[in-house]
Amino acid sequence: MLNDPDGTLALGPGPATGDPIDPIGEAIGGILGRTRSRPGPADGVVLQRAAAIAAGAARGPEARIALGGLLALVRAHPGCERLQVLAARLVEAAELVEPGTQDREAVPARVWAGVHARFPEAVEPFRLVLRWTLRRQGREAAAQMFRDRFPAPPTTPAAMLLQAWGLEEIRAHAEADRAFGRLIATHPRESAYLQFARALSKRGEIERALRLLNDGIARFGGGGRLAVARAAAAADCARLTAFCGRTAMPTGGRAADAVLAEIFARLVPTRRAARRCRRVGRVTMITGSLGAGGAERQFALTARALHAARVKAAPIAGSVIGGPVDVVVRSTSARPGGDFFAPGLRAAGLEIAEYADFPLQGGEPARSVLAPFASMLDLLPTPMQEGTLRLADALRRRRPHVVHLWQDGSILACGLAALAAGVPRIVLSVRSLPPIDRPERDRPEYAGLYQAMLAAPGVRLTANSHAAARRYAAWLDLNPGRVDVIYNGVDALDPEGGPAEIACAADFAARNPGPGFTLGTVMRLDDNKRPFLWLDAAARIRATAPDTRFILVGDGPLRMTCVAYAARLGLAENVLFVGRSAHVGYWLARMDAFLLLSLVEGLPNVLVEAQHAGLPVVTTEAGGAAETIVPGRTGLLLPPRPDLAPEAVAATILALRDDAPRRQAMAAAARIWARETFSVTAMMERTVRSFLA
Repeated sequence: MLNDPDGTLALGPGPATGDPIDPIGEAIGGILGRTRSRPGPADGVVLQRAAAIAAGAARGPEARIALGGLLALVRAHPGCERLQVLAARLVEAAELVEPGTQDREAVPARVWAGVHARFPEAVEPFRLVLRWTLRRQGREAAAQMFRDRFPAPPTTPAAMLLQAWGLEEIRAHAEADRAFGRLIATHPRESAYLQFARALSKRGEIERALRLLNDGIARFGGGGRLAVARAAAAADCARLTAFCGRTAMPTGGRAADAVLAEIFARLVPTRRAARRCRRVGRVTMITGSLGAGGAERQFALTARALHAARVKAAPIAGSVIGGPVDVVVRSTSARPGGDFFAPGLRAAGLEIAEYADFPLQGGEPARSVLAPFASMLDLLPTPMQEGTLRLADALRRRRPHVVHLWQDGSILACGLAALAAGVPRIVLSVRSLPPIDRPERDRPEYAGLYQAMLAAPGVRLTANSHAAARRYAAWLDLNPGRVDVIYNGVDALDPEGGPAEIACAADFAARNPGPGFTLGTVMRLDDNKRPFLWLDAAARIRATAPDTRFILVGDGPLRMTCVAYAARLGLAENVLFVGRSAHVGYWLARMDAFLLLSLVEGLPNVLVEAQHAGLPVVTTEAGGAAETIVPGRTGLLLPPRPDLAPEAVAATILALRDDAPRRQAMAAAARIWARETFSVTAMMERTVRSFLA
């Protein structure tokens, strides 16, 4: 347990406002606010001690213990920016969970916001605030935060540097280049060259970084930090040239792209077209975690169905499942709830392996399949380094017939490992729109990786909606026929609830007596699902129909903010925030209609489950959401545009509420449609065909 005698890490009501205190509490925010009159600068010995504490701590409990020691130094020297940055880094490593949720992201996000508020000119806190905003709220929210910080062009060197790094963080690289260029032109200093070169190197543009450092040395001389940085960049360029066999990359070229192109150029010609057969051998299924998401649910369902077919010797689509089924995830513990589907898999007789714990290069680097290019992998993105170094040799030993990779993140991390291991058949299963349509998740390596892998024999791409298939084909310049569409298999959920659910529903009914009308949803409470728009529409619905009540099932980073927002709208007693639930079917049975307002979707399971439960569905036409319903017969479509008005949403729901015969007809049609279109049997048949195509 963290030694925190002052309680400064506890979440709770603030002393004056009643708002939650930032989770490193007052140690980073409030203590500093109370003690600004005594800045207390830290000397070199203190900073060395702090750096040693931070460097020696691993993630989790060890980091929480180290954080206690570091906070003592923060309290003694509250005006020292460096100490607070080190403490904030340790907060990320400590994996603190916000009370009342399983959200590990809220704590570090608020901590960095507190450090930035205390030191608004410091680069790292500003970058991390933007990074967390991008991750949790999306690109537009991060861009707006940046615009708010810089309403006018900065003029001081510190502000210009902050602007340049802010643009870099929100991935506006061309604008960042211009901002760094203005800094160098108006305030030419060694540090400006070093900072710009650092940004270029982090992008992988090491040859540009080298040229920039050469310019700096020509201007300021060849000693000091410029010389050290130049030597490192020159060494990277030299080994890249030696590996790739060329003297330079194209202008703006990235080291990762050059390394991947060379690796694929060596690997792909060694692959042969997979021999057609009617028997599926060993299948290794790989994903990031087993958290309570729609893609993870489909992953677990597919693994169980394949395993059951093997155990029972029951063919699927005329093919025998002859080999074992491996379930491999990066980690089930990296985030709270990352093992949600693990018990069901284990109960079915499946073991779960976590590749984050696999030895690097199989523990034998000299004999590794990666030996010819292992020295270049440090130039690849970190997830790809980890996946390749830990999985390639493990797959080589297991010798699967099929590797089934789920979702873009796992394809990025593990696709190269499967190819390097010589797996005959590799299936890339995408579950939403492509990364280019989701800028907060996009990486420059994605397009090249997908194109190179799909050029290799035995590699297939599948999507769970026609909308996703069309977008991936357009993005990758593929014939749309190259992308197999496999609709999710979704069974009806059990409508029974446990004692806790029954008691919760009874309490809610007591606060909202009478027959009334219940509108509900099941969603992750994040920016993409637009819960605030959902609540705004709810307020307008209730203003017209006061007997309406609302049930929201799900958790997410915006949950506590949504609860507070509902209270401000006067809906505190009329909206039930269920949280994450293992009895979703019970809550669906308490609803009269279902509303989902996503901006981006793959093929939402919840829309199919709602129709299985006989609910008319109202959804935005986002991604594959439109494919889950028959518009006008089983549900209604709203436009997916960002400016969708709550009045329009409310009007659609109110019209449905006032037309009971139409709802009844929709309910009957929805059950039939869901059962016939999204059967598990059909999904498994298409999946096995993709293994053998």
